[in-house]
Amino acid sequence: MRRRDREITDPADIADILDRGMVCRLGLCRDGEPYVVPICYGYSGNSLYYHCAPEGLKLEILKANPGACFEITVDVRLRPAEKAAAWTMDYRSVIGRGQLNVVTDPSEKRRGIGILMEHYSGRTGWAVEEEMLRRTTILRLDIDEITGKASGNGD
Repeated sequence: MRRRDREITDPADIADILDRGMVCRLGLCRDGEPYVVPICYGYSGNSLYYHCAPEGLKLEILKANPGACFEITVDVRLRPAEKAAAWTMDYRSVIGRGQLNVVTDPSEKRRGIGILMEHYSGRTGWAVEEEMLRRTTILRLDIDEITGKASGNGD
């Protein structure tokens, strides 16, 4: 990271960003062509969980290349100024990379759906019907590397 003064190194601060984020930007690449998609996610341990339809571009790319990257941002605030070059932004973010996998085990699929639901609702113990389990694809990104960055102090 070029700006070491903005680096977030405390694992608790990184976990806080992952816990509070609402949208994950998932980056994939096939044949040198990048693809970035905003996606809902859930976070547990060293993995991010996503859901998607049983077919589509994400899955096509995943078959060719399971390497993925992601970005999540919280605490965004625009800071206008009198001079054009003085405008800035407050934020805290994480960027990471890892391997993306399709979850096939039914119990892990259930767990992944539960992690997603808990992330957005704050509740656990969601009932997952067999039909939902059957028609939903769950992806798990196992994080190999993650860095955090912050700008501004929120004043």
